[in-house]
Amino acid sequence: MGDFLLSQPTDTLDSLLHSLGKIYTLAVLAAMLIGSCAKQLPMVERAARENQILSDSWQQVIDAQLALLAKEPDNHDAYFKLGRAHFHLKQWHQAATALESSISINAHSAAGAYYYLGKSYEELYQSDAAIAAYEKALSYQPGLVRKLRSRSLYRLTTLLLKQGRYRGAKNRYRQLKKLDRRLATRLDDAFFRW
Repeated sequence: MGDFLLSQPTDTLDSLLHSLGKIYTLAVLAAMLIGSCAKQLPMVERAARENQILSDSWQQVIDAQLALLAKEPDNHDAYFKLGRAHFHLKQWHQAATALESSISINAHSAAGAYYYLGKSYEELYQSDAAIAAYEKALSYQPGLVRKLRSRSLYRLTTLLLKQGRYRGAKNRYRQLKKLDRRLATRLDDAFFRW
């Protein structure tokens, strides 16, 4: 092989060495990528296990709340917890049904239920219903904690923007800016374009 390389013209030899260099570089990059993926595998497996544990935990919440509701069918808190658990398991219809039940039993302390109901409706692509739920959540000012209020304002503003209801979105954006500047900055680009 060495005699063959020496007998070739210089351009061919340079071209061959250049090609070999590219192949070597690609091989090194492939080895690095495989090594990186191998290092990521335990993290992916751990995340999958944690996700399964969370799913099992939410399922336990559902089972416990259903058992409680069998004994106390008018327990609005059990319906709320049931709705949240269904929401976290991405069971949007069941979440909405349970949250609506919670609200119908006790509308006076339903701020959190309206917030999760709005999020459930969003996932079900029912924007108008989601907007109405967020508006209701925001009407519970004393009962709605600051974090939940700012999230409701953020989600409501986003939905209003998507629907082209700019005046309402701008008013809610101003409220959000006063309440939670950090969260409001996520919407700044949308308002600068508008």
